[in-house]
Amino acid sequence: MSSRKEATAKWEAIYSEPLERLPWYSPVADAELVAAIEGALPRGARLLDIGSGPGTTAADLAARGFRLLGVDISSAAVDAAAERFGQRPPLLRFQVADVLVDELPGGPYDGVVDRGTFGTLEPADRPSYVRRVGAVLRPGGHLFLKTFSIEEPGEWGPHRFSEELLRSTLGSVFDLQSVDRTTLPSTLDHDPRTLFSVWRRRA
Repeated sequence: MSSRKEATAKWEAIYSEPLERLPWYSPVADAELVAAIEGALPRGARLLDIGSGPGTTAADLAARGFRLLGVDISSAAVDAAAERFGQRPPLLRFQVADVLVDELPGGPYDGVVDRGTFGTLEPADRPSYVRRVGAVLRPGGHLFLKTFSIEEPGEWGPHRFSEELLRSTLGSVFDLQSVDRTTLPSTLDHDPRTLFSVWRRRA
């Protein structure tokens, strides 16, 4: 539990900075994420945005007609997102929640969006993440996941993943639908190389 308290304190400090300066900040949802969601789910589908952070992805998807709950471990992030975009039930809400500890409210969902949380978790925490995310998805529901790729040089930032590592980590609960080499829109001098994968929860 102490490690989660440390994680909370870390992210609270990070989100005390101006949101537009964060390396992973983007004013809108990633284009391939939008295309995948719109291709897989009807308007009005219920989505959980894990690690919602600045709230821009959730707000963009809500503006496209999806129903979003954005959760983040940082109360500072949630407060900033709610202040910027407002709470607009049933289309858009923000709430504090730690994916590894807290009950994820409002399920079952048609889809879960994760633009970076999974990659920040330690390997020992990944099985818990897979179980908990699977539990809030309806059978046949989708996980839309973006992770750093092993093709991104250096050791800074989140953990790197190959398709094989993703399969071995998520394959106990999910079937892989697609995986593409992409980048993460960012405020850095280059957009990091990523893998964008879409998974379907088994019935």
